[in-house]
Amino acid sequence: MYIEKITVNYTRTINLGNYNQIKLSMMPTVHLDVDDDEADVLAAIWSMCRSNVEHAAQPIVGGYNVGDIHGITEEELFLGLPVETMEETNADQELD
Repeated sequence: MYIEKITVNYTRTINLGNYNQIKLSMMPTVHLDVDDDEADVLAAIWSMCRSNVEHAAQPIVGGYNVGDIHGITEEELFLGLPVETMEETNADQELD
C-alpha cells in the first residue's frame, strides 16, 4: 500500500481560568514521494507541530505580558484583531 499524504492535527488546550480556555492547533498535510519513509515523515511532522504550538503557547502561559521579559510585542499580542480593537485598547492605555 502506498500512502500519498499524511495529515496530522496537534492541539493544545490552555485553561485561562474563570471557565475560559484557548485552543492552539496546527494541522499540516504533507504529500509523500514514493521513496519517503512514512514513519520518519510522521515523526518529523509531529515534532514540527509540537514545537510550533508550544512556541505559540509561551506568551499565553506567561500571562499575555508585553515587553522584553516575555518576548512578545504589542503587535504580536493584537495579531489578527481588527484595527478598531487595537485603537480602542491603545486609547485605554493612554488614559491610564
